[in-house]
Amino acid sequence: MNTPDGIQELKSTFEAYLDFYVKSHYQEQDELGRVIRYVLDGRGKRVRALLCLLCTKAVGCDPISALQPALAIEMVHAYSLVHDDLPCMDDDDLRRGRPTVHKAFNEAYAILAGDGLLTDAFHVLTDDVDVNFLKTIGKETSSFKLPFQRKISFVQELAKGAGSSGMVSGQVMDMYWTAKQSFKSDDLDEMHKRKTGCLIASACIMGASMGPVASITLEAFRKFGEHLGLAFQITDDLLDGMEGTGKSKDKDQKKKKLTYLSLMTREEAERCAKVYTDHAIEILQDLDSQGMDVSELNDLARTLLGRTK
Repeated sequence: MNTPDGIQELKSTFEAYLDFYVKSHYQEQDELGRVIRYVLDGRGKRVRALLCLLCTKAVGCDPISALQPALAIEMVHAYSLVHDDLPCMDDDDLRRGRPTVHKAFNEAYAILAGDGLLTDAFHVLTDDVDVNFLKTIGKETSSFKLPFQRKISFVQELAKGAGSSGMVSGQVMDMYWTAKQSFKSDDLDEMHKRKTGCLIASACIMGASMGPVASITLEAFRKFGEHLGLAFQITDDLLDGMEGTGKSKDKDQKKKKLTYLSLMTREEAERCAKVYTDHAIEILQDLDSQGMDVSELNDLARTLLGRTK
């Protein structure tokens, strides 16, 4: 993903914090720690974490203050990929250009590493950014203590985006519709809204809620995330048949998964992804008119539309 310089700098800061957290909490000599290190060293795009940080920046707050929710979101996303790849689900051998976790280790370790990441993510949400890390980047430690009630709201939002009304529900729909023919376009949209859009929307909400933002504005950030999530998923479907994506080629087609290419041609899907991206950008324009700096969110949305992996 060819990321603009400002976003790349923020991603580098997040990667540094992720590395700091991993080394502090997961030891190489520990069996589970070794597996979790493998999961989190997965060279991912960090899209959800970046959205959280950029939405914080958009509402006028230092994105460093949102490192904890950004980290928690990345951990939940990582767990979901580990479980998604399991033999009982998608049974995939390749993720991010290397063996999936159950292939690199074993199925039991993959399940337990995912369980550990999911549980640890909620602990992360109740904590503050590590003061030792803040010192390494020259930040005042007293500036990043979050109110307890905000931490509780983060827990509620992440549970909503990742749980039985969000991402997990979407995964069930994905499995249910595999190799079936009676689906409608609404089924596909709802499946991907839950499986992909809900967690992306939660990332945006958690970032935007770092500032004194009205509830109607927070809902605009949620809708932005949902539209962006659908565009992201359509692009994923389009990349299924391509080489060099870091995933197994044609895996969705071979398993007869319900994707946007099940309902439309490649050209129609490309147009559909652009429409959802345009909807997301229209919301950003409204936020811009309220005095928010959404330029980097705009850049990221356009970059995601043109990604090749």
